[in-house]
Formats: sequence, C-alpha cells, structure tokens
Amino acid sequence: MIHQETRCKQRCRGIALPLVLFCIVLAMAIAASLLQAVLLHHRQAKSIEQQHQSLWLAESGVQRAIYKLHSSPEYRGEIWTIPAATLGDLDDGRVTIQVVPQENDPASWKVVVEAVYPDHPQHRKVQQRIAEVARRS
Repeated sequence: MIHQETRCKQRCRGIALPLVLFCIVLAMAIAASLLQAVLLHHRQAKSIEQQHQSLWLAESGVQRAIYKLHSSPEYRGEIWTIPAATLGDLDDGRVTIQVVPQENDPASWKVVVEAVYPDHPQHRKVQQRIAEVARRS
C-alpha cells in the first residue's frame, strides 16, 4: 500500500511540470496575438492620420493658390514644403501647385494641387484637388 502511494505521488508530481509549461506557452501565444492586433491597429490609425493630413494639405494648397492668384495674377504655381515642426509631426509635407489659364474661359484659372504626406518615397499618402478660380474684376 505504501508502495502504491509513492508511485501515485511521483506520477502526479511528474505531470505538474508539463502542465505549467503548457499554460505558459498558451499565455505567451495569447499575448503575442494581442500584441499583433495592437500593432496592426496602430499602423492602420497612422495610415488614416496620414491620409487626412494629406487631404488637409491639398485643401490648404487650393486656398494658398487662390490667395496668391488674387494677389498676383501672374502666379503659376509652386512646390510648397511644409516643415514637420509646423505640422506638429516628425515628417515634412509637400504640396505641388500648378495654375493654368482656362482656354475656354479667359476669366478663370484651373488650379491643380497635389499634396504628399509624409514626404517619403515609400510610406506616403497622396491627395489631389482641382479647382476653378474666377479672376477678380
């Protein structure tokens, strides 16, 4: 009888280590899965933020072109670089503005704006806006 109790204790003690290891591996797998989901969410949020920033830069480019055209009718565009410090971020933004006189309507201009944010060769969002601006009388 004493022999059987010893054998049971050894068997029960021997199963504790694999059970603990299994629980640790399971907890690590769950943690890794949660970490992966958080990182994916962060990347998506950053991408949406960059897309919105490029949209607002494009809108600002149109407004800048309108202002400059009304100040100087000879204005034909520019490449406007917005420093990261102005945007409150780590990356610069770039806005390309082109102004073309309308062929069919000499009283207006066609403004084409392309905004790039961040100004990076790979990870960037591009927005384009086209507007028609009437000349002031």
